[in-house]
Order: sequence, then C-alpha cells, then structure tokens
Amino acid sequence: MVIDSDAAAQDAFREINSLVDSGDVAGAVALTESLTGPQVIVINLKAIAYTHGGWVASDDGMLATGAELWQALYDTAPESGAMAYNLANVEQNRWELAVREHGFSGVLERNRAHLHACRKLFRQAAGDGDAPLDIRVQALTNLGNSYDHQGRDIDALACWEKALALRETAVVGSAGG
Repeated sequence: MVIDSDAAAQDAFREINSLVDSGDVAGAVALTESLTGPQVIVINLKAIAYTHGGWVASDDGMLATGAELWQALYDTAPESGAMAYNLANVEQNRWELAVREHGFSGVLERNRAHLHACRKLFRQAAGDGDAPLDIRVQALTNLGNSYDHQGRDIDALACWEKALALRETAVVGSAGG
C-alpha cells in the first residue's frame, strides 16, 4: 500500500485498527511492513500496529517494538507533546501487561522503569501548550489513572482535576471567542 496522501494514511490507519480489533494482529503488522511512502508516516503506522496489536495479543515483544518505533519518532521531535503521549501510552501498556502477568509486587521490582517513563512522558505531553487540547487532557487523565491503579488517590485526583480545569478553560475560552 502506498501512502501518498492524508486520505491514504487515514485508510491505512483504519485498516490496521480493524485488523487488530478483529484479532488479526499478524495481518495488521504485515500490512504495515508493506507500506511505502513518507518515512515518518510509515513509522507512525507501524508503531500503531505494534502497540495496539501488542496490547490486544498481550505480547510484550510487540509492545517493545512499538516502544522502539515511538522512541525513534520522539527522538526526531522530543519537544512534541503528541509524540510524548504516544510513547507514554506504550510504556503504560507494558507496565499494565507486566502487572497482569506477574502481579503488582513482582512488577514493582522488575518493571518500574515503564511506570516512571510513562508518567514523565504524560507530564511532558500535558505541559506542551502546542499539543492539541484533547491530547493534553488525555495525558493528564492517563497520568491520574496510573496513580489510581496504585491506590494513590490524592495524586490521581490532582491529575484528574487538572484535566477537568484544562478542558473547562478551553470550553470557556471557545464560548467567549
């Protein structure tokens, strides 16, 4: 499949998600491996397939490949809140998969780096004033969720309140303009 327009990229994105959601993770990955076009877009679509597919298949190897792809994109634009958000999500997926497989206490000893990385990146994404509002709000929400999963209610509530305040500021700002 040739990615030669925004419409072609959107079509590929929808097809990748459809394949993964139907359980054909291998088909989604194969599709992304056949893509040609602008390198950044192709890598982004591959990262989506490996991340979404890895989560659906409970495959940390796929998630690790997704993380490497997101990291490569992040390295080209480390100030990008959107790239930080995507990399944070795959780190959170790796953390949650490890908890599911090994239990919380076992993971704290072996896989804590994923949790710390996702939180750092969610904070970066939330603080990027140039990132789309929905990404900033979702980054704060996901950060709160990461605290909530550990029973850190006060930290979770603080993040969720910031997300609500950010969304409210935008709503009030758009109503007045």
